[in-house]
Amino acid sequence: IFENGGIRNNDLHLIHMKDIVPKHAIKPAFDKKSARPNLSRALLAFEKRDALSGRLCSLLEDFGAKAVCGLANRDIAWAASCAMRLCVPMVYVRRCEKSHGLKRKIEGEVDPCLEYVIVAGEIENAQDILLQAQAIESARARAVGCAAVFCEKEAEEKLSSEGIKVKSLI
Repeated sequence: IFENGGIRNNDLHLIHMKDIVPKHAIKPAFDKKSARPNLSRALLAFEKRDALSGRLCSLLEDFGAKAVCGLANRDIAWAASCAMRLCVPMVYVRRCEKSHGLKRKIEGEVDPCLEYVIVAGEIENAQDILLQAQAIESARARAVGCAAVFCEKEAEEKLSSEGIKVKSLI
């Protein structure tokens, strides 16, 4: 599976999570809100993240992404990596408006003519993805789906019921 230190894109489906993220990479990356590891942080710290980013780009291409959106802090790295690879614009959404400066909730210029795909490392619940979709739509653009490294089954069902299609690697 490994060629010159990387993962061939067409073989990612053959790899299990335990093979991608070694235990030592997960231990320091715990989310403060829960006792479980924050996968997104662990995957970013892992040396094979470039292969995962490439696979995320494949999912974005399946959506026909013309622009991407990430959630502030947690998913900016995934969204930025994919935007650079695909040469498409990127915005990111905060959970709430900044209290200073321009007081924006969305950073970056939202083009109402473009359809946005939300990029996420790990989707634990649907709330953050719905927040991003609402922010994009309030800027008169359209969120057409979500590409993620990992998505909890319950979150995927909730997003589907809200009309947001999710494609995930794991």
